[in-house]
Amino acid sequence: MRTADGVALSERVHAARRARFAAATSDWSPADVETFAQLLTRFVAGLTETAGQRH
Repeated sequence: MRTADGVALSERVHAARRARFAAATSDWSPADVETFAQLLTRFVAGLTETAGQRH
């Protein structure tokens, strides 16, 4: 179980990450943002799936 300080830190990290993504994609079209989100989700899922396959 995380402490209140740990939860607060997690929330700050996630907020900072969302802000960085928003800034990096601020001049992208909504379609490009959607495509990127789909591909990033697929990429992360692939990382998760292959994590257990390391030798």
